Amino acid sequence: MKKESSAGFAIGIYSQEMVEENALEKFGPKVDRIYRKQAIIDGLVDSHSQITRKGWELLNDDINKLERNAMAWMRKKFLSAREEGHDRYGDLTGSFWFDPHNPGQAYLVELAANTGRQERIDMQDASFGDLAHSVFKGVSNFGEINLGGAITFFDVNPEDMEIIEETLEKERMKSRSRSKRVHEFVGEAVRPRARLMPPLPHASPMRPASRREHQYPRPTRSMPQRRR
Repeated sequence: MKKESSAGFAIGIYSQEMVEENALEKFGPKVDRIYRKQAIIDGLVDSHSQITRKGWELLNDDINKLERNAMAWMRKKFLSAREEGHDRYGDLTGSFWFDPHNPGQAYLVELAANTGRQERIDMQDASFGDLAHSVFKGVSNFGEINLGGAITFFDVNPEDMEIIEETLEKERMKSRSRSKRVHEFVGEAVRPRARLMPPLPHASPMRPASRREHQYPRPTRSMPQRRR
């Protein structure tokens, strides 16, 4: 059963302070000299590892690309998405439409909603959604080194969150069922089959060989979350 629900989203980019800290860390005197020297030659940072005007112009262009790529990702993952401008935090905000019965969409909403797991769709860490695989397309190396961000969701209807939780629970039950069937199939495949052998004449009874029990050792960013 398909259902169309809506909520809000915010695409947040690292703050100026975080970008400047990244530049100091990446282009400071303790980093590779050739790497730092090239950034200075390109006019992106000065001798004190401060981002120059040229560097900020490049980063602002990269931020626009990050936001466009993030919007393309939103439209691909959900039913639709619409940007509505920047808020007082500087985040690009808007509305998106999703199907809470769709497991993929339900997982993403539950992951990044401020009434769900309260995490985020991260631009750097692909374990928080797969936005990181495409968001830096077309971004400069300088921007890829210094920039980052995340997408978060808000104003998700409580009834939709209940449907999302039910959808994800059904998926977990399916996964456990599949794992159980695979386990049973593998166990049946590797189970040794008894072979019947004719008795040997005048054979002395065989004693079972002793078995030793083998003991195996046991297997031994981020943007601040905003609450709305």
